[in-house]
Amino acid sequence: MHLVIDEKEFKRRITKDFPFEEGDTFVTQGMRSTSYGESVEQCLKRYRFTNGKLKMEKDFIKNSKDATKKQLKDAEKLTDAEVIQWCINYRTDPERNDKTTTADYQIYTREFSKRFEFFYSIEGFSNPYDENDVAHAAPNMKCSQKRSLDDHLAELERLLPYFEFTEMEEDIGKAVHIDIFEWTCSENGCYNAYIKEDGSGVIMKTAYHHTSKVKDFDNYVEMIAYMIEHLPYERENEDDDDGDDYNQW
Repeated sequence: MHLVIDEKEFKRRITKDFPFEEGDTFVTQGMRSTSYGESVEQCLKRYRFTNGKLKMEKDFIKNSKDATKKQLKDAEKLTDAEVIQWCINYRTDPERNDKTTTADYQIYTREFSKRFEFFYSIEGFSNPYDENDVAHAAPNMKCSQKRSLDDHLAELERLLPYFEFTEMEEDIGKAVHIDIFEWTCSENGCYNAYIKEDGSGVIMKTAYHHTSKVKDFDNYVEMIAYMIEHLPYERENEDDDDGDDYNQW
């Protein structure tokens, strides 16, 4: 069992009479002020049931300290390559959650957010079509109708060299997978874009466990332009909610 639980609930419910099993792990959460002035919910402590005893792991507390203002300032000197590769490694290495300190997570994810306007994050995904059965990374893109196509492409082309062409379903072949973060937050289905090895593109939609093709593109430039027009996160007129036809495929 791996359970994330509110700190007060942990103290109230996880007593000596709890039906522990060897290896059970409990991570407590609670509100804490960060070193950079924010109050956020964070993981505070980790307990593991080993050899018949529930023990608090001291290293978890040490590794959960926030980044200092100096560390955040120094992070501005990191190269794009260092920031991007760290975020990819974090999502694709299954042991990273135990090894990564809170400070490092804050440093690299904050730097990524500062450097990329049209990419929300880098996410991990499991690909059933990959014979190697390893985790892969995908950038999460949020297009804006208030910015130009060239602005979007400039950021995309900074990221693309760090992502592998991975074998996808038969209709797609090898491609770089891009999650689309659009304004409805996947209310009508999840949209994914794929850049193929030959530079062409395709957008797929998954809804109710069914995946269908939205549109093929001769090149990924046309695909990004389509995403800006039809699947933006930030729309030119945010108040125009009536009569639009977004996500109606």
